[in-house]
Order: sequence, then structure tokens, then C-alpha cells
Amino acid sequence: MAVDPHPRPMRAAVKYNPHLWSDDELRDVFVVRQTRLNDLLDRVRSTPAEIVPQATLLVGARGMGKTTLLRRLALAVREDPALASRWLPLTFPEEQYTVSSLAELWRNVLDALIDALEQSGASKSEVAELDRRAHELTQVGREEQAASALSLITTWCDTHQKRLLLLIDSTDLLLEGIRRASSAPARKAKPGRGSAAARNKDDTALWQLRKVLLQTRCLMWIGATYQSLESHYAYADAFHDFFDLIELSPLSLNDMQEALVALARRFGMRGITDPAEAEAAMRGELSARPERLRALRTLTGGNPRTTAILYELFAAGADGDLHGDLRALLDLMTPLYKSRMEQLAEQPRKILAHVMEAWDPVSARDLAQASGIAVTTVSAQLVRLEHEGLVQKVPLAGVARSGFQVTERFFNIWFLMRHAARRLRQRLTWLIEFMRLWYRGEELQEIALHRASWHQRRAVLSPEQAEFSRALARTMPAGQLARERLDYAVCRQARDRAEALQQRIGDVYPDLFDLQGDDRAYLSGDACHKRFVQVQQALAAIPADDDADRDRWVRRVLGSLDASLAEKLALARSTPRLTRALAQRPWPFPHRDLRRRLIAAAFAAEARETVSALLSSGDLLPDCADLDFFRKQLAGTLPAHSAAADLALTLFVGCSGGTCAASLVAELAQQWAGQPDRARLLALAAIDTDLAAARRLADAACAQEAVATALSHLVAGLTWSYPPVDAERAEAAYRQAIALDENFAAPWFGLGHLLHNHLKRYDEAEAAYRQAIALDATNAWPWYNLGILYLDRLQRCAEAEAAFLVAQKLAPEEPVIWTNHARLLAGLGRKEEADAGFRRAVELLGTYPPEGEAGDPQLRLQAHLWLNNRDLAQTALQDLAARAEGGDAASFSRLRAQVSECHRMGIGQRLADLMQASPLADFLAPFALALSAAGAGSMEALDGASAEIRVLASEVLRELESKG
Repeated sequence: MAVDPHPRPMRAAVKYNPHLWSDDELRDVFVVRQTRLNDLLDRVRSTPAEIVPQATLLVGARGMGKTTLLRRLALAVREDPALASRWLPLTFPEEQYTVSSLAELWRNVLDALIDALEQSGASKSEVAELDRRAHELTQVGREEQAASALSLITTWCDTHQKRLLLLIDSTDLLLEGIRRASSAPARKAKPGRGSAAARNKDDTALWQLRKVLLQTRCLMWIGATYQSLESHYAYADAFHDFFDLIELSPLSLNDMQEALVALARRFGMRGITDPAEAEAAMRGELSARPERLRALRTLTGGNPRTTAILYELFAAGADGDLHGDLRALLDLMTPLYKSRMEQLAEQPRKILAHVMEAWDPVSARDLAQASGIAVTTVSAQLVRLEHEGLVQKVPLAGVARSGFQVTERFFNIWFLMRHAARRLRQRLTWLIEFMRLWYRGEELQEIALHRASWHQRRAVLSPEQAEFSRALARTMPAGQLARERLDYAVCRQARDRAEALQQRIGDVYPDLFDLQGDDRAYLSGDACHKRFVQVQQALAAIPADDDADRDRWVRRVLGSLDASLAEKLALARSTPRLTRALAQRPWPFPHRDLRRRLIAAAFAAEARETVSALLSSGDLLPDCADLDFFRKQLAGTLPAHSAAADLALTLFVGCSGGTCAASLVAELAQQWAGQPDRARLLALAAIDTDLAAARRLADAACAQEAVATALSHLVAGLTWSYPPVDAERAEAAYRQAIALDENFAAPWFGLGHLLHNHLKRYDEAEAAYRQAIALDATNAWPWYNLGILYLDRLQRCAEAEAAFLVAQKLAPEEPVIWTNHARLLAGLGRKEEADAGFRRAVELLGTYPPEGEAGDPQLRLQAHLWLNNRDLAQTALQDLAARAEGGDAASFSRLRAQVSECHRMGIGQRLADLMQASPLADFLAPFALALSAAGAGSMEALDGASAEIRVLASEVLRELESKG
């Protein structure tokens, strides 16, 4: 693998300036306008020598690739022997600022001809003679210059039997320059020659140019403009219907993918310089992260130039400095974006600025109020801005009117970076909105937790680092633990840094912290204690049956070592009534069994009881964002159990709020690799069945270092994270475990789950489930997973039903098995049986806490929705959607699964109606839109969505259509 020894995120600014590209770079990078190139080449080839060529104009917004296409056309003509023998392409600067008359235009053509002859290897005497004659033209008057220069051009063409291909970029600006100069009144008209007469004579300059192009067979004009010439009143008459127009539209997703691949092949990817390896790396990135390509399409509006700019963020990868690279890229775009703003007249510039300040779509009426400009004028200016490709019209959510947003979101982000208000939220909007588009919700949580740990270890904090962390925290909802941890960590580090410099924090980090307001809570555990009291009160307020021991249950919930305060509060809010069965369950949080086992293994019994009592009384606050505060609490409580304290710290703080424990398990396995006792505890904690076999595996693993490493990944795989930490390594670990003990059912079951849900190798998953069943016929869960595999992936309904029936017999009290069996029956049209199955599931759900796999709100949602229990279904939807909106990846995945499953059961529209009536309707809008569109069999339902909503809705709709 070839690796660039000096990777530089901004190493190739020439990528954004096509006129600086070499021929090789131009060939490699030019991939997405190939059809247009072939069209232009066909026009050149098919123009007979005796016919005056048709003038052509490429029309597209700035950055749409007009310049690149003209340069690629020139290269293609030069490299085609047949064309090169008859045509000589001439290229010009993008803006010909010196051209204000026909004389200057034809002199520029002469200069371009001389340059082209020099580059093509023409004789020095011929070039010198042409250069001398061109210089002589400067000694005569303007009108004579124009005629003489044109004559010199046509004479050369006749002599050499060649025609000139004039590739005139920014044709609109060139013609406007000629018009303005020729329309200016004579300053000092001589007697007998009035200024009106002079103007009438000069006003014919554009008509003269038109006449030349209509009569001269040796000149073919192929130009480019960001708007149709007919839209400009000043020279519409002279060139009305003169040019044949070719519109360059925004890039599609496929176009953008090929453009990124081409850029990687030419300029490298993550330091890889070998073209084939770089291309493979880019394709792998795009395949693994298809949503990032869609985010890029939203950011750029399909603009090729901006796509090339943002390619750097793909090329840098996860190890890149996103904040620094993003700032550098925005700075690089400043001249272009600043020019866009300054070229607008005062009114449209002001309106565009207000559109950018809003970020979200804004109506003409709201823009009129913000700008103080009449709404009719605003509407007219918006039409012009839309025509120029600067804004786009999108439906406003919840109303019949349309709104406007900036087409190229990266342009909007640049504006917010440079012009946002000083208040923290407004100042960081540009970075917040970019990260929300660029990262998935679970990624933001992982990055936030990682960055919080990074801040705790670092001694130096730059303002840029603090700004990035504060923006990252604000991509998540207020109150989410990952946000609070990161906010606290950066606040604490900034304070320590300011104290070390003996300065005020506001002087070192201007406008980033409000230590008298929102940030004050991060200096103590007060905020966490308030949350504890809130949980305590919520648990005490739950109605209870007379035979249910409420006090004992509340103490057990509060004292649970395996759940965060947020999870305990969610349990309190989602428990309608405390029954005796619920109060007597062994663990309040059965879905946290892995975490419970880890803690139980690490703590001695006495220490475990002490910690549980401290948690239930509120004397130990594990959710506190101040990690030092919690560490001191543990150290004071368990001085003889430092290892347990470290484990608890990671569990309580590092894995709260829905974050998977897989990374913790893998990390601890590595830390304990040389300590067999701890490695055994880890194995015992991680594997839920057959502890004797697990102990044998642990003993074998401790005897072999290589196997110990594999076991750590086995443990990571057993957590079934969303997504798995490393699916390939997890598979290798499962197979290593199987090799250690072929008669152990657990790794076969885990391997089947991995192959089924993450690696999509369904035939192998079926075989693994069957082997797990053969080794342990009493376990219901391989049968259940086999039923899900047959139902959702292999469409083998009869076998799915048989598997569900076995699972029901082995675990008759598990509502998840009944729910999915009923879903199968509903899909088969066996309504009465489906009704009975869902009613049984609802009965069983009433005995479970509304948490975890057994009582997950997705089961309640589906059952109640089928049974038409609207209020109960709405409660379940609210619970599931709230978790998903809060960044819980598993809940988001389950919510998305419900959309697909309910659609296939024929109750998709019911779910859509429920979503539209939900308090979280805005968050659920993409799913509701997709369901409505799928039910109607039409994409029109998506027309009322903003660009950000439409992306996810289209993706979900494709899933629904593919699954029928």
C-alpha cells in the first residue's frame, strides 16, 4: 500500500481551480459530465466546413462544472486526430475583464491563437510573424482594430484550412462589458455630431458581433453562463434565440459517488496514494456510510465544485481534524462565496442574508417582516434568486405555503460561520448543523463520550477545540448524558487552563462559556442530585396493587447497579401500575443483564450491597457529569475495592444513556489479559448461559494469549450492539470459541445472530441457529431467531411459523415471541389468530416492566396498533420515539423496523396517522411521509417535505417498496 508520508488535508487547492489542472488530472477527474462532453464533440464533428457553426451556451449555476467541461472539450479535440486536423480549440480566462469592445475581443482571440500555436509546436517564425502583426494592431483606431484583427484571424484560418473553437467562459459577463462600454454617451461630442447619433452608432456593437458569428464559417462559439442571456434585458434583443442552450443540472447521488471515487483515484484517500487502493478505500467508505453521501448531496445541492471541496472530509476519514479541515475548507471558499454575495444588488443580497440566518425554510412573508421590504418585492427577488440557483423553494411543514432555503447548504454554513451573532448557540450554529448532517445520532454520542475522555486527559485546550466540543454537545438534546459529560469536561478543562494562565475564562475563550448561567451546573453535583430526587418522586407516584411491596421495589430500582438515572426515570414514567408480579421480578432491568453480571463479577457481595444502598439513598450519584466528583465518592466508599470502583465508574458513566457496553467489555478484556482471575470473571459475566462451559472457555483463554484476545472480541460480539464493534473480528472470536468447545451452544447462537443481523449471510445464519438448537434443544431463543430469519429475510412463512410455535412452547411467557408470531399470522391474512396472538402478548406485557427486550415499547406499539387500542399505541409510540430522538441507536433501529413491519401487516396508514398526531410529529415526519407514500403508491406525498426530511423519507420508502 502506497502511503503519502506527508498527508495534508488542504494539500491540493488546485482541485478547485480547473485551469490549473494538468491534462492527466483533467482526464482522471472528469467523470460526471461525459454525456454532455460527447454531445458537444458530436456538434463539432457534425458541422460541415461550408456551414456556419451553431453557437452553443452552457447554462448552469456557479460551480456546476462549466469551466471544467470547456477545458475537457478542448483536450478531447486536441487528442482526436480527425478533429485536431480541422479544429483548433482556444481557451480563455474565466473572466475577461479587459474586454469592453469588439477590438479587444478579437485581439484576445488572436492572443489565444498565438498561445495555442506555441503549445502545439508551431514554427517559431510563424508564431513570431503572427505576434508582430497582432502588435501592429494596437497602433490604429478602435474600429479599424476590430476589422483588422478579425481579418487576420480569418486569413490564418483560410491559409491553414482550420477552424477555431472559441471556448468563452462567462459569456454573459463578456457581452455585458461590451454593452456597457458601447452604450456610454460620448463625453465631449464635437459640433455637428450629437451624442444621440454617437450612441446609435455604438449601440450596434453587439449586433455587429452577432453578424460576424452568423457569417463566419471558421468560428464556432461555445460559451458558458450562469443564467440564460434571454433573462437579461440589456442584450436580449441582439442575442435572442441565438445560442443553442445546454443546461448543466446538479449532480445526482450516483454522479457524486463517481466524482468522489475519481478524486480519490487521482488525489488519494486517507494518505493512500496508490490509485487502485485509494479508489477501493473510497468505495468502501461510501458503501459503509451511504447516508454520508446523501448528506453531502444536501450540503452541496449537487454542486460539483463544492463536492470537490468536501471530498477532503472523506479523504481525511475518521482520524482527520474535522473542525480544522472544515474551517480551512470554508476559508478556501470565502472568495467565491463572498463574490456571490457582492455581485448581488442590495435588495436581493439582504433577502438572501435573511434566508441564511434562518437556516430552516422561511416564507416570503417572514422574510418581508425581517427585512422591512414589501412582501411583493421579496417574492419577486426570491424568484430571481431561485432562477440563479441560489435558493430553492420547499414546502413548509404543516402549512400549505412554500418556503425558501439556500440551495447549497455549505454556502449557508459559510455565512453562519462568518456572520452569526455572538451568543453561543447562534455563533456555533454553522458547526452544529454541519455535524447533524454529517454524522449519525449514535456517532455523535460516541464522539462526544470519546471527546469527553480526551478533555479529561489533556492539559492544554485551544479555543478551536473548545468551540468544536461545545458545538458537538449541542447537536444532542438537553439533558442527555453524553451532552452533559462533554459540556462538563470542556468547561472544567477550560477553567483549569484559564487558572493556569492566571486569566479570566472569558478572556481565554471569548463567548464560549456562561459560568453564571447554563454552565454553572457543571461545577458541582447539584444538577445530578435534582435528577435523583425527580426519579425518586416519579417512582413513589406510581399506583400500586395492595399486595405489591412498593417500598422494596423502589429501593431495588434506585439501588440497581446496572442502570442510569435516565433509565430509572424512563422506567418510572412508563410503568402504569406496580403489580405484585412486577415487584417480585428478580431484576428491575432485565435488559441490562450483561452490565449486571459484569458488576456482580467485579464487586464482592459486601461491596455490592454497600453501593446499592448508597445509590438508593442518593448518597452516590453515578450520573454526575463531574467524573472526579463520582470517583471521590467511590474511593471514599470502597477503599479496598479500587478495581471495582474503576469498573463501576466506566459502567455508570461511560455506558449510560443507552450507550452499548461492548466497547467497555473489549477494553477491560485487554486490560485484564494478564490476570486470569479477572479474565474468568469477564467471561462469566458476558455469557448468559451454561456457566460451566463459559468457565472452561475462560480457563482455556487464559492459557493462550492469542485465544484471550479472541475471547475479548467474543465478549464484544455477545453484547449485540448497534452496530457491532467490529463484525469481522466478532465472527472470528465466535469461531475461536467454537473451536475451543464445539459442544458449547452459546457461541453458535451468537454467531447466528451476527451472521443474520449484521453480516447478512442468511444461509450461514440458519445453519448456526440449527447447530445451537442441536446442542441445546431447551433454549427458546435460537428457535425464535430462526423464525425471525425465515419471516423477514428468507420469506419461508411455513417454517417461520413452525419455529415460533416451538419457541412459544419452550418460553410461553415471553411476549416478544407471541408478538412476532401474531405479526406472521397478520401477514398471512389469518386475522382471528393474529388477534388472539396480539391479545396474549398484551396480557404478558402487563406483567413486565416497560423496559428492555420483554417490555420494549415497540412490542406494545405493534400489538395495540393491530388491536386498534389507539391511546395505548400512542403511549408506546411516544416512549419509543422519545428514546430514538434522544440518540439511542437501538430505539431508532426498532422504530424504523416498526415502519416496515406495520406496512407489511397492512396497518401502515394507522401508524402514519399516529405519528402525525404525536407530540414528536416533526421527528417522526420522515417515517409518516414514507408510509403515506407507500400506501398511496405515489411519491407525491414526499413533495411537502424539506430537503433534510425528504432524504430519510425517500430511503425508508425504498425499503418499504423493496420488501413489498
